[in-house]
Amino acid sequence: MNGRELRWNGLRKASLADLVLPGLGASRLDYENAFRRTEKHLSFYLKLFKLLAEKLRDKLGSDALGPELTAFVEAFNTANHKDLIGKLDSLVAKGQEPAVVRELKTVTGFTWDEVYELFSYWPTLALEQKHEWCARYMIRQAIPKKLVE
Repeated sequence: MNGRELRWNGLRKASLADLVLPGLGASRLDYENAFRRTEKHLSFYLKLFKLLAEKLRDKLGSDALGPELTAFVEAFNTANHKDLIGKLDSLVAKGQEPAVVRELKTVTGFTWDEVYELFSYWPTLALEQKHEWCARYMIRQAIPKKLVE
């Protein structure tokens, strides 16, 4: 073992360098698996943080959270996602990429790269995944820009 490789039961797994530096042996599948694991972890931590915020609200009252944490907790309410999911579904179903992508940019405020990525995978998402996406979108909208810049 050269110090970079990780082995389990004699099978070589991607090393950290393989995942960070493209072209050093990691396949697209390795990247996709790493991305899926990261998505799962993010989802877990967001739900954990939501639970903590709800407990804090229950103990101290709704005013204790402030507007950002209140918006964070509300972002998980699936009733709040219905209009956004419906709008995105109808936009993507139109299939006219330039017009749809421009409108997605207007609706989400995302970068062009993010909008094209969203346009490409939105139809493949299950409803639960669309709700998770909407929650993350709403969280992103609730965070003051000065905190993320």
